Amino acid sequence: MAKRLLAIILFSLAISSAFAQSKGHNITFKIKGLKDEYVRLAFYLGDKQYVQDSVLADANGTAVFKGDNTYEPGIYIVAYTKKNKYFELFIDANEQDFTMETDTVEPIKHMKIKNSPANKLFFEYLVFVNGKQEQLKPYKDKFNTFKKAGPKDSAEVYRKKLENIDNEVKDYKMRIMATDPKSFLAAVFNASWEPEVPPNPNPKDSTFAYRYFKGHFWDKFPFDDIRIIRTPILQPKMRQYLDKLTPQTPDSINVSASLISEKSTANPEVFHFVVNYITNYYETSKTMGFDAVFVHMAKKYYVSKRATWIDSTQYEKIKERVIILEPILLGKPALELSLPDTTGKEVKLSSLAGNYTIMFFGTLPAAIVKKSCLSC
Repeated sequence: MAKRLLAIILFSLAISSAFAQSKGHNITFKIKGLKDEYVRLAFYLGDKQYVQDSVLADANGTAVFKGDNTYEPGIYIVAYTKKNKYFELFIDANEQDFTMETDTVEPIKHMKIKNSPANKLFFEYLVFVNGKQEQLKPYKDKFNTFKKAGPKDSAEVYRKKLENIDNEVKDYKMRIMATDPKSFLAAVFNASWEPEVPPNPNPKDSTFAYRYFKGHFWDKFPFDDIRIIRTPILQPKMRQYLDKLTPQTPDSINVSASLISEKSTANPEVFHFVVNYITNYYETSKTMGFDAVFVHMAKKYYVSKRATWIDSTQYEKIKERVIILEPILLGKPALELSLPDTTGKEVKLSSLAGNYTIMFFGTLPAAIVKKSCLSC
């Protein structure tokens, strides 16, 4: 039970806040090619997806999601199981009365949207990117061929073509972020952004690229935007920073975990999600010594009562777990033990002078006990 304390709290975020408001939603999907089958609407939370609702589409492929509650903003998934297909869409706080019409053949390319500027912008981008991917494929094939077999001049020609297409996509994103900075799509671009490392000013410094990338990793991340919680972006970014960019020692992880958590205070709900996720991640880690990160997070945010979303019962359970774990973390002085040696003399653990001390606890196997008794 203790191992899953935070998991319970995290799941409560998934199921309770979706009904926190009551302005209502009325979202219609018209999907040509569907007939009398269920359409499921799901949302992202961390590294999982949760079904928000399901509706039976009629004979014309129309499915209407309507209710008095307002959906939490985020990236959602529309899935129709018989065709084994899905597409993503944006649901924003102030855009929950709209229609999306398409087909099962090419749902993105044929999408028509009414009354949702956020999705119009999103699908225009998807069509643009899909078109660029089609352009990339033959260039990539030729680049790989010439890179392997030559001539090198030809490989360079196609490398530049690939680079030009990549720059076109980057320019598209930059234009959206500049002209519509408060849009959901701009928030997604900022959340997905990674720093480009400039030339090393000191060639003798082999750590420059790593330090620059890590130091600027969160520069554009929209921690103040609640919409980012329900996307497939935040959790992988945290994992990348904690697992790949941070030395895997508890002291280093503690610094990185605190950095992310403090940045997330820009929005109370984002702070809730980030602190819960990181604490639960290390509470359930199977890596020896990482329970120290759980203790660090629990003390800094839960025992200190900065995690205002937990009740008194959860608080006492987390506090008790910290009290149990903290004295027995790796690197802590071992608890004093005093036990009799083979002569019956009491020996304190602290009196042993060796660099390493191995202690065995438990009963001897029955075969050894029997043999020992026979030799008495």
